[in-house]
Amino acid sequence: MTSVSDLYAQYTAETNQPFTPAAIKKIHEKTGGQTWLVNRLGTILTVDVKPGTVEPINETDVDQAIQILLHERNDHFDNLYEKAKLHKETFVEIVFDHVKYKPDNEDQSWLEQYGLIRKQDYKAVPANDIYKERYLETFFDETKVPESVSGLDYRLPDDAGLDMERILMQFEQYIAEIVVQAFYQKKKPYEKTGQFLLTAWLYQFVKAGAGELRYEVPSGLGRLDVLLTYKGKRYIIETKLNRRKLTRTISDGVTQVAGKYLASQSAQEGYLVVFDTKIPVGEECDPQYHTVGDKKVTCIIIPTGQVD
Repeated sequence: MTSVSDLYAQYTAETNQPFTPAAIKKIHEKTGGQTWLVNRLGTILTVDVKPGTVEPINETDVDQAIQILLHERNDHFDNLYEKAKLHKETFVEIVFDHVKYKPDNEDQSWLEQYGLIRKQDYKAVPANDIYKERYLETFFDETKVPESVSGLDYRLPDDAGLDMERILMQFEQYIAEIVVQAFYQKKKPYEKTGQFLLTAWLYQFVKAGAGELRYEVPSGLGRLDVLLTYKGKRYIIETKLNRRKLTRTISDGVTQVAGKYLASQSAQEGYLVVFDTKIPVGEECDPQYHTVGDKKVTCIIIPTGQVD
């Protein structure tokens, strides 16, 4: 973080605008200290967010600058995108699964060379949060999720939140309609495809600014797959890929959702989405409802088995 502080000391010398310690800390966390990102945020903060003032730049200003950066076109992002899409599946897998770092893995080696991933505690992780969000959202758009998906279409009566069960059931129909080969890589299930497509589907409900979508969220008791916040209400969603006995996969998933994630998020209701490779795609599966103490878990089974 020292290098970020030193760099912004130069901005302060030129503009007389100090950066609060919290602002510098947030910039370091979001950029991983990547020099171009740190410099670009410094320019946005002093030219676009807080120009012509000596007031300190704070965390709120940083949040605003990051949103400006994430939505602008520039050669830096364009060049990296061309590199990221060459190894898209590996990048997505790393975002969602924090896979083992393998120095001799060709895809990982290229992504690391491009500066898109790094090694952390023997895991391969995105180089920083800004790259992760920028390119994952771009890949979301490439899934061509129907534009009709909208939070307005799935609201509960009296604006009591989203009808998440209906949303997930509609997602099941979407999966049945797309080419099921999307779930397979070299004739083996590609584990994170389902989670990626689900996250892309849910992203439609927050992209207009109505909420926030987070994935691989540290919860204190593990990492929950998807956390969607819509108008103040949180929706906790865990995904599983069934390779064995469905009842066991569901039982383990329900226990995980109720015992870990709902407790850590002080929530009463959560969702479990099981992608089942043993049930042919297109077959209908009814939702299952499970109660563990005072916690409720709705399970949606999505068939993804190949059809001969």
